[in-house]
Amino acid sequence: ITSDDNGGNGGPIILEASGNITARVLLAFAETFVDKDAGNGGNISIVSSGGNILTSGKVSSFSQSLGNDGDAGISGRIFIEAAGTITTGELNTFSFLNSPTSGDNADNAGNIFVSSNSGDIAITERIRAFSSSTSGGSGNGGNIFISSVSGNISTNEIDASSSFFIRNGSPLTTIPTNPVGDGGSIFITTASGDILNNGFLISSAVSRNSAVGNGGDISLLAENGAIRNNDVRTSTVAASGIDGNTGTGGNVTLRAATSVSDLEVSTLSRAGESGEI
Repeated sequence: ITSDDNGGNGGPIILEASGNITARVLLAFAETFVDKDAGNGGNISIVSSGGNILTSGKVSSFSQSLGNDGDAGISGRIFIEAAGTITTGELNTFSFLNSPTSGDNADNAGNIFVSSNSGDIAITERIRAFSSSTSGGSGNGGNIFISSVSGNISTNEIDASSSFFIRNGSPLTTIPTNPVGDGGSIFITTASGDILNNGFLISSAVSRNSAVGNGGDISLLAENGAIRNNDVRTSTVAASGIDGNTGTGGNVTLRAATSVSDLEVSTLSRAGESGEI
């Protein structure tokens, strides 16, 4: 764990080995509970050049401001790469602001990269790369990239979003004009295996109270295999409660050699253009 709760930055976490790597909880974060800006989350890198990687707990980089005044910083990125199999629990990068003061902002979420050269990838819990605020603007959701050269890929819920919602009972007397950013892109590809998604995939820019950016693109590519979604939703959305202040929905690309099945796919924009499928 590397952290700072007094306005500084979370430090980096780097695990490198030629053999197998096993870890539990890895946290690189910055947070503040007082009236000051939170620092930036630290980067997390896990690389096995000749073995497998197993993380059984949360791997998280984030920045959050939970006082009455102050911005949240940028979260770090998560980078996981192995020659063999990769099995992880929950993966998180986020910038979160929960403040009653109008004008404070959340920043961008970090990107998440998971890649195996010759093995399966199993992500058993959710992936989140989001920016969210209760009193001001939000940054962009992080991009999520999952790739296996010769293995299968299985995932659960994936959320790459940017959002702003005034919390119930908030003392805000004016609605901030700071816009919500763009949803991040979600890209999952395997050269010779199958892709199985066991939870929703969503990239969104949403708010009841402010202008919003664009939904991100979602791409699932199984060049020599199949894509299955277990009847869960794949969506890219841009939606604002303010007319005329909404970006576009992202594009959704599905490509498989054998079959694409059990998917519910949508690209939506409340006032702008939807994307292509």
